[in-house]
Amino acid sequence: MGDQDKLLDEEALYAQALAELKAGNPRPGLWAKAFTESAGDESNSQALYIKLRVQLENERKQQEREAARAEAIESEQRKDADFFAVIEQLRLNGYEAKKSGNGWTIREPLGGRVKLSSDQALLAYAEGRVPVRPPSSVPPQKFASMSHTDAGLEAGSTLASAPTDEPAPSHPSQSHEGPSGVGGWLFLLVLGMLLLGPLLGVGRINADIMSAENQYPALKSIAKWSNLKTATWWTFLAIVAISVYGGWGLARGRDWSVVKRAKVVLWVAGPVGALIMDVIVPMATLGESNAGHAEFVGGLLASIIAAGIWTAYLSKSKRVHNTYGHPK
Repeated sequence: MGDQDKLLDEEALYAQALAELKAGNPRPGLWAKAFTESAGDESNSQALYIKLRVQLENERKQQEREAARAEAIESEQRKDADFFAVIEQLRLNGYEAKKSGNGWTIREPLGGRVKLSSDQALLAYAEGRVPVRPPSSVPPQKFASMSHTDAGLEAGSTLASAPTDEPAPSHPSQSHEGPSGVGGWLFLLVLGMLLLGPLLGVGRINADIMSAENQYPALKSIAKWSNLKTATWWTFLAIVAISVYGGWGLARGRDWSVVKRAKVVLWVAGPVGALIMDVIVPMATLGESNAGHAEFVGGLLASIIAAGIWTAYLSKSKRVHNTYGHPK
């Protein structure tokens, strides 16, 4: 608003206040304030009423302007979130979108390239090719690899090779021949469950969150994204507690019950945990998940294979049998 407009607007406010007084229809509360502060003097009360009335209107209009600015900012943030969701949908469907000046360069799944001149052109290109999310939707792409499985909670990803030690002897008289104690592959399994897996998981989740927020700054203002982060960390802590419980049993126990417990923990903190982290948590917070994506399926299969390898090791290893005795 220019200076001339401000003067005209203020002039109209003074005229309105004067008209209220001439019509004998001032605001009761405001007139009482002016009358009191003027010690009952009629002329001074009228002058003060006009001043207070204009002040009140100016403050109301200022509040309206601030509310309009806040609404405009919120609307822009919603548009940003919608735009980022479209780009993410393109990526999830095999497209690669790169910023090029004021426009975009799209590499299509079959190798073709398309140059687009603006953001609006990109939205038009995406329409009909990929599903477009509503404005407040949050892309969960960074959490496809945020599973504790990839982080190695059950030590399967850290220790990918198949541990064997020596197979357990079939004859009771030979049961104490060979290695015993928490060493060899058994030590690596315990270390993975107690320390390596949780540390790698923390690093991976934190890196994925930071990467997502650096790439899409608007995520920080979206409530669903905050809910997803909170649920992910709490779920991860629960899985870490289960993993530590199983690893501590192997480290301190010396009977077969801790081996049975560790086998259960490997599957709960492995494939079951992957399903919770990558399917249930995103579904509960975002209403969708990455369950159908190749990255998730590959991670889940790797988790199942790792849990199966370690389960077989605990069942067949001579060191395990010598350390914890035979199954009862």
